Amino acid sequence: MRNYSLEFMRIFLMFIIVFGHLNEHLPILGKSADLSPHSYMAVQSFFVLGGFFAYMNLKKYDFCGLMMKTYHRILPPFLFSVILSIYLWHTSSTLLIKAFFLLPGLYPSSQILYAGDWFLGVYFWLICFFSYIYIYIYNLKWANYLTVIVIFCFFCISVNAQADNSFMSTYWHVIPSELPRGFISIGGGFLLGSVSDKIKIEKSLLSIAIFTFFEFYFLRLFFNFLLSPAPSKYSFNLLEWTIVNCFLVYSFYNLNGMISILINKIDKVNYVSRYVFSFFMAHMIPMHYVYVNKSNYPAAEICFAFLGATIVLTLIEYHLFSKRLYPYAVAWLRKILF
Repeated sequence: MRNYSLEFMRIFLMFIIVFGHLNEHLPILGKSADLSPHSYMAVQSFFVLGGFFAYMNLKKYDFCGLMMKTYHRILPPFLFSVILSIYLWHTSSTLLIKAFFLLPGLYPSSQILYAGDWFLGVYFWLICFFSYIYIYIYNLKWANYLTVIVIFCFFCISVNAQADNSFMSTYWHVIPSELPRGFISIGGGFLLGSVSDKIKIEKSLLSIAIFTFFEFYFLRLFFNFLLSPAPSKYSFNLLEWTIVNCFLVYSFYNLNGMISILINKIDKVNYVSRYVFSFFMAHMIPMHYVYVNKSNYPAAEICFAFLGATIVLTLIEYHLFSKRLYPYAVAWLRKILF
């Protein structure tokens, strides 16, 4: 049975990320309402959820199968946006080569699109990295130990990089600053997946109350800009936030809290969740025009134009490019090469 609460969580996180990007260039909620920390945290949450889903898919796929499934899921939206950027902005066509290998995000100087390229690159390659660990280290306990060590090492790197005149702050330009975030959160998602089926909590009024608190706490963090100024995106602990998200994903997965129980009754979210990656990459194109024209038109007009263009591009990408042109091109290439 499909878990609609987790699908809703994925939709909600993507909305926060996109809306945070829009508000960063076009302060719809006012200059005091900085949503970038919330979109920053939403990326962490999305990575945890992605790692959790990837581990669950290991029950159905081998390493190559999972790698190809993930690749063919996120490459079409990326390619669509890169092709549009080449056509509209006359960027170098050689960037298509990097796009095919999802390299942007792994090297600081190879980014193509605002925010989107590093996100998908880190997401794909780190899922492959942790999937390899959990498939080829046959002892699950040792795989978990290795994942904990990797998480701890990159947590130390991220902390050291924020200190003045530290070793990592000096050489931070050599590696992408987003990689530690990916290792910590995606690794946390894999750890959660490995133990979620083994830890079963009997539902009671106390357990429902505890997990409902965690669910409410998570949602309030994203909406606290309505109550108080948003904190700096570097003021929260990556490891602590990953642990909180693991509790939340576990609660939504097992429907332990009242919020997840109620959301799971909304089966319509399944129709929206398939557009998540398409919506994310599609918003990068009109975002460029928001940045260029933010001072030339009223904010409300730009906002509605941005949302309308993003929705149209999302539908075109998913139904025309991902579902028709891309599979046809892949089949044609296989026929020629093999």
